[in-house]
Amino acid sequence: MAKFVLDSYALDSKKSEAKAKVAGALGSSVSISGNEIEVPSYSAEKVAQILSQVGIKYSGG
Repeated sequence: MAKFVLDSYALDSKKSEAKAKVAGALGSSVSISGNEIEVPSYSAEKVAQILSQVGIKYSGG
């Protein structure tokens, strides 16, 4: 599993948008808790692309 930790200083609206897009793209294979998004390793690149499109900084992946 790959874990992404979203920037805690990012706007909540941006984080919500990013989480919604990730959930929409990956469905039930994603686990979202607070500022953390956990996905299967094979989906990590897709999540990184979505976070970059939304403009959210993150660690991990």
